[in-house]
Amino acid sequence: MTPQLIWWLGFSLTVIVSYFNQGIIAIDDYAEIISRIIPAQNCSFSKAMEEAGFRSPFPAVTLLSMSKLALALGLE
Repeated sequence: MTPQLIWWLGFSLTVIVSYFNQGIIAIDDYAEIISRIIPAQNCSFSKAMEEAGFRSPFPAVTLLSMSKLALALGLE
């Protein structure tokens, strides 16, 4: 196989997965998480993990990490 063919196969697989994947969290979970972690100034990682309840803390911590990064870059 040529490198270009391998690249196109990988790119096609990425596009297909992104189209058919339903995501790591449901819409209602996403809205609930967003309402708790934005603004990022008011939330800590330990608080986000404690408030996860029966849900996995991974989505909340991931979104909080992105919020904290945006805050550090100057976005408010």
